[in-house]
Parts: sequence; C-alpha cells; structure tokens
Amino acid sequence: MNQLSQAVYIAMFCAAVLLAGCAKPSSWSPEQISSSIRAQRINPRPVFYFDRINPDISDTVKVYIDSRGDLYPETDAKGPSGLPRVLPIVEFETKHFWSLRMLMSSNWQPVDGEPSLRDRFCGPIAAGTKAKDMCEAARDFEKWKQLQAQMWRQKASAAVTGADGKTLVILIHGYNVVRGDGDFAYVKQKILANSKSPEKLRFVEVHWDGGDYASAWNRAQYSGPFIGLALRQLLNGISEADGANTRPIRIITHSSGAFVAAALLGDARRPFDSFHSLNMDECKGSPREETPKLHCEDNKWARKHLAGLESPRSTSDDLMGAPQFTDIRVLMFAAATTYQAFARRYPADQDEALFKGVTSRHVKLFITVNRSDQAINKQGFGPYAPFTSDTPLGARPDNFCRLSENFERQKRDGIDEGRQAYGFDFERKDPISGRQKGELWRRDGALESERKAHSWPLYLDQAEFAPYSVLDLFLNYKTTEEPEFLSRLESSRRVRCNEILRS
Repeated sequence: MNQLSQAVYIAMFCAAVLLAGCAKPSSWSPEQISSSIRAQRINPRPVFYFDRINPDISDTVKVYIDSRGDLYPETDAKGPSGLPRVLPIVEFETKHFWSLRMLMSSNWQPVDGEPSLRDRFCGPIAAGTKAKDMCEAARDFEKWKQLQAQMWRQKASAAVTGADGKTLVILIHGYNVVRGDGDFAYVKQKILANSKSPEKLRFVEVHWDGGDYASAWNRAQYSGPFIGLALRQLLNGISEADGANTRPIRIITHSSGAFVAAALLGDARRPFDSFHSLNMDECKGSPREETPKLHCEDNKWARKHLAGLESPRSTSDDLMGAPQFTDIRVLMFAAATTYQAFARRYPADQDEALFKGVTSRHVKLFITVNRSDQAINKQGFGPYAPFTSDTPLGARPDNFCRLSENFERQKRDGIDEGRQAYGFDFERKDPISGRQKGELWRRDGALESERKAHSWPLYLDQAEFAPYSVLDLFLNYKTTEEPEFLSRLESSRRVRCNEILRS
C-alpha cells in the first residue's frame, strides 16, 4: 500500500471513530441543529448507569442493561439495589470489556498486594441488597444466569401490571448513550400525539450501556446480540405473565438499536464479525486466563441461543427462543446494520450453519432509508468504510430491497410466517423543521445540517409528515392488510424496490 493510500485509510479510520454515529443522544430542537451536530461525538468514556437509574413512572417501565445483556440491580418495594452511585474503580483497563459481572468477579489487581477489583467493588455493598446477591453469584455462571432470569421475570411482571388491553411500545436507543431520557421523552411525546388510542399504550424504555469506547462501531455490534437476547427474556416473560401471546408489541429503535432488535427477533450472528470472531478464535479450547474465560462463557451462551441450537443439559438454562406474538411491529430509524442481520441465509451449504435471520413470526419491519445521514454513511466514506462495522440498512435503498426480497423468497419457499418489510425514503430534500417548515415545504431545499443529521427527534418529526406518514402507518391500523393501510402506504414516500433493483 502506498503512502497516499495509507493516509486515506488512516483518515477514514479516524473519521469513523469520531463519528456522531450511535454513540450520543441528539438533544435536538429545530433551532439548534448545527450545535447538536457539533455535539454528537463519541463519549470519552464508556457509559455506565450507576448514577443514572431512575424509577419507573406512570405507564413507563425503565430497563437498565449492561454491555453483556445483564440487568442492573434496581431499588424497588422489595429493597434497595445496593449499587454504588459512583464507579469506584477508575483505572480498570478498557480492554477488558467492562460489565457488571466482570466488576463483581475479577481478581485483577491494579498493584500487587492491593485489593482485587471484586473486593474493591463488592466489599462496600451492604448485605441483603440485590447488588450483593449479584456479587455472590458472579463467579458461578449458572447461578448468575439464574439470578438474572429471576430479575427479568420481575421486570416483565412490572411491564404488564395494570396494563390489561394495552399495547407495549418498547424504545431502544443507540450505542453508548450517556442519558437517553431526553430522546425517550421526545419519542413518547410524538407517539402519544400521533396515536389514535394513546390511552392504550404502555412504554418500556431500554437503556443499554457501552461497556467500552475504543473502536465504537465494532464494540457496539459486539454488544448488540447480548442486549437483544436480554430483551428476549423480557418479552418471553411478558407472554408468560399474560398467559397469551396476543398483546400488540411495537418496537422503535434508533441507530445501533437496530441490531439489538435483530438479536431480539432471531438469529443475528451474521454479519457481526467482532462477535462472531471472538467466538471462533478467542474461545477455542478452555481459556486459562480469567478475562477470556468470562467472555467466552457469555459468548458461547449467546451464540447457542441465537443459533437456536439444541437445549443444553442444564435444566436451568433451557434454550431461549425469539419471542412469538401475533402482532410485532418494529420501526427502525437510521438502522446502523446490514440487511443480513434480519435475513435468512441462502444457500445453507455455503456456510457452517444456516443463518435463520428473523425467527419471530408475524413481524412487520418499518425501515427508514436516508442516503445523507452523516453517521451511518461514515461522514461520506460510505456505510462499508474500512475498520468499521457495516451500517447500510438505514443508508442505502438497495440494502433494504435485498431484505424485502429475502422475505419474499421465504414466502416462495413455503416458510411465510407473516414477515414483511416496508421501506421509506427519508433522504431530506425538503425542509422539515424550524421556520422553513410548512408553507415553504415545497419551495426551498432542506438545510445542509438538517439534511445530514442523525438526530432521532429529527427523524421523528419527519416521520409524522404526510409525505412519509410513517407514524400513522406504524401506530394506527389493526392489521397491515386492511385497504386503508395499503392505500396510505402506496401514497407514502416509499422505497420503490422494483425500480431500484432494476437499475
């Protein structure tokens, strides 16, 4: 490689690492677009929720998950969490992929003779608290999973208590978000304003932390399958608590939340190379060092459940399938993944296993496509920029069309289980915010900063406009087969795959 090529690759790498990407809440408002874009940079440190766990509020359940898919302990009527409000171990090396179980079990010592990481973290935690229970279980993988399963059942019960006849709206933000409350508040405001039955909605906010900040795209896509599997426990617990699978489920994601949804809904081992390679390489044999051993226990567990392999011998670790409800809709804004995360692999004999893609039945995917989004297009280098994970589903219409075509092929093969993908062209050629909105909609072009913005609130504003009609389509029709839905869909700003694939 010549010097010029090396310089170009290095520049692309640096740009990718410093992208707005999926790492920062937008804090967007119509008159502050430019300052918001300047502020959208990767957080200088990994995000943890030690000091950010807020109690549930009316018709909203809050879920806090670490980078390995484990629930944070929370204070509730049954007792205090016991979790310290400030992380006491500041010098722990980031290469270890921070997680609650790592902090609670590691023998790592900053200096020989000083207390271990586990002792420094767990020592001050009071007995009888949930955090202490987690510390006591952390070194035994089976006990840890049993405790987590119990915590997830409690959270599922909280989600359905007092919610008879209500639709669950699950909100999933992007990667390494410091505080998702602001964006979640804006999302809920828009959903309530655009729903014809706002009194029948119960919200679930999913806050998932970063765990590490180096090489953010790869770390995000490494954590994603764990978060998705964690949410399977929530939805399967909701189905169990309801005693049925008929409750309507609505999932709304932004950015990296898309590949969390992929793991929630099915086999998302592909195309996440960082997750896949760590299973294939680091976890061969029986690692003797503590850190790889902890990772590999998690990795093998996650890979097994994603692949839908046979149930393991342990009765406490039965195979956890993707949730099965009669009506699941997923709206993904700026989806930072590839279509393969949701697609069935063809043909099976070209890979070590058949990647099944979405295995939840009756799933309808609503996907926005914006060629101008600067984050998922990696600042103009494209969604396939080197040194980063691929992010084209929300950026390229042909990527969406391949997913739609994959679903159609499944139908032709006789495995149609009610899955459908709808794509919407969100390339911003018209103004949709601020003073230019309204009477100037057709007359002037969009602001450059607005055109490129990755902001979740901006996408929501766009989604409620008549040329797109996405929120209405997503929220207000009992089925996607009724004539009114199909008529509105046809008049919306859809991705027209017949034209795109032909060209």
